[in-house]
Parts: sequence; C-alpha cells; structure tokens
Amino acid sequence: MVKTSEPDFLSAPGPVPNWLSLHSVILDQGYLQRPDPPRKRKIEFLGDSMMSGYCNTCAGTACTDGPNTGSNLRGDPPDTFRWGSFALAWPHILCEELKAECHATVMSGMGIHCNTHPPGVPEDCSADTTLPSYWQRTLASDETTTWDYNTWIPDVFVFQASANEHYDDPVRNRTAVLATYDKFIDTVHQTYPAVHMFLVCGPVDKWWTQQNTFCPAIEQLVHGKKQSGTRIDMIDLSKFPEHLDTTSSIKTCCGHPGSDFHELIKAKMTEEVQQIMGWNDLQLPNVNPASAI
Repeated sequence: MVKTSEPDFLSAPGPVPNWLSLHSVILDQGYLQRPDPPRKRKIEFLGDSMMSGYCNTCAGTACTDGPNTGSNLRGDPPDTFRWGSFALAWPHILCEELKAECHATVMSGMGIHCNTHPPGVPEDCSADTTLPSYWQRTLASDETTTWDYNTWIPDVFVFQASANEHYDDPVRNRTAVLATYDKFIDTVHQTYPAVHMFLVCGPVDKWWTQQNTFCPAIEQLVHGKKQSGTRIDMIDLSKFPEHLDTTSSIKTCCGHPGSDFHELIKAKMTEEVQQIMGWNDLQLPNVNPASAI
C-alpha cells in the first residue's frame, strides 16, 4: 500500500493532517489472494522535495498568463496548486527495483537543519520543525506520537543533503548546518547500529545553485565519519547526469526532476547501493544511467 501524496507542508505552523483511514477491504467476487512473502531487505528514506516527487508530473512548459504565470503548469488545470507523485519518485521505484520493504519520511521544503526560507533571511532556523523531528513521530502532524524504532529496523538508511538549508546564502550559518548533519548522523548510528547510511547530495540545476559548495562540504563530513567507523557513504548527484547542462528539458519541472529524471536517479542509486551493500543476488536490468535518456 503506497500513499502517493505528501502533507500540506505550506500551512503554518506545520503539515495539515491528511492521513487516510482504512476501514475495510472489499474483494472482487469473494476472491482471496494470498499476500506475497515479506521482502527480506528494508530501506528507510528521509528527505525533501527531491525525494517526494514534487512537481515530477508537471506538463513541463511555463504558463504565460493567469495565477500560475511562470510556473511549469501549462497544460494542467488553472487551479492546480500541487502536483507530483511519490509513486514515480526515485525512492519508491528504487525500493521496487531492489525488492525491499520501505518506509519514507519525505516532505518538500524541509531540511535537516533548516526549512526553506526566502534568500537573504537571517539565520532563524531555531523555530523550524525540521525533518529529524518528523522522523521521530508516528504521525507527522501529531507531535505527541513517537515512532518505535525497535519494530522496524532498516538495513539501509538514505537521506538527503537538503537544498532547503540554503547553505551558500551569505546569511546562513554554514558551521551550524554541518554541525546539525554531524549530530544527526550520530543519532541515526545510535538508533540503528548496524544500518548503512547513504547521504545523497543533489541533483543540482539553476534553481538550486547553492548546493555547488554544499556537496563538497558534505563529502568531507562523510569522509570523517567513515574514518571513525560509521557505515556511511555519500552519493554525489550534483553533476548527474554529467553530460546534461542546467537548462536541459529533463529538469524543467519548477527546478525539480521530472518523472523521467527520477528514473535516471533510480538507476544510478540502484548501481551504487547494490555494489556497496553486496546485494548481488538481485537480477536487475543492466542499465547505464548516462545512456538511459
């Protein structure tokens, strides 16, 4: 069962409750299908709009008039506010490719240290409810709920070096950003001692140029953690795919990857995770991400 939408994260002070209640299951003509056996691998995701599939189903061309002028909503209904599907986002399709059970806490506009703010806004992240806080909850919109980490333990933990930190903004405290990531890596390691972490940085296009120096800083942080014995690797998507420029049509969905680009990221991530984790028993298609366009 996959819920493909994310919370209404723009409503202050936090996500609007929009969970689903399952009351019953109606079977066609009484036919009962036995469930597939549980998948033996578990992957957990924590990230922002680059993981949630934000905008990945957009029409891809800009509106020239009306309330959505300048957005990539041309061809969609004029009252469209949100669009995109987690079912087409790279974490979900990676999960299916690797035949794993997955859990995802992905929310657009939110980071590990700071939620997105307009450029030039001084360091004011102390009041933000960021991704690590939601990661600790059972229901994102209910701060009184607490996730039981003993009931579902992942083999792999994938999280995002978020562009919402606005790391290269002159008013952002870069030292504080990196300190928060350092602390969170330790928290994940303490929570899941045997887990292998993958910190993903990118992709980057003209909308997210602030990640140009963020990824090298994150890489240095990961290197230090790895040297100290933490099971962690960085996957750098900041220049991926290498032969595409920043104006390529594959990235025109309001600064975020479209569904076709999510497929390329999935192929790249599959290759990296399978190689590092040694999951060689999986019969996966031999796809070169750079030639899959």
